[in-house]
Amino acid sequence: MLFARKTMLKQLNYRTLSTAALILAIAAGVASCEKPRTGPGYIAVRVINADSVAIQNAWIHLSAPGSGTLFDNPNTSGYYYKKSDVSGWTDTPWKYEREAYLDIESTKGAYRGCSYVHVVPGDTAVAYVILRPYGDPNSGCL
Repeated sequence: MLFARKTMLKQLNYRTLSTAALILAIAAGVASCEKPRTGPGYIAVRVINADSVAIQNAWIHLSAPGSGTLFDNPNTSGYYYKKSDVSGWTDTPWKYEREAYLDIESTKGAYRGCSYVHVVPGDTAVAYVILRPYGDPNSGCL
């Protein structure tokens, strides 16, 4: 009789511990899931020269490779041409619910620079573009 009670207590403890471990594992799994980001994102681009001096009034063009995108749609393409301010910055709201990799090209006079940015909805993506003379192989442009 005493042996049967000990066996029942062991089984009860095993079941209790197993249930508690399962509940904790499920709770940890649910808590670790990444919630999708929503809302507007921003693309902040700073244009500088090789000496890290801010360049104002530089044209900044955001685009995506390929055709048939919102960047070559006549209704939306102009929205992605901006000029940098006095400190070299420009920001563009990203109102789409998907992430994207965008090409950035900046020009001013005889200078040009290229870069890219990864845009995520609900977050601010920051990129720096270094302007160099046209034809410079280090401009980042192809």
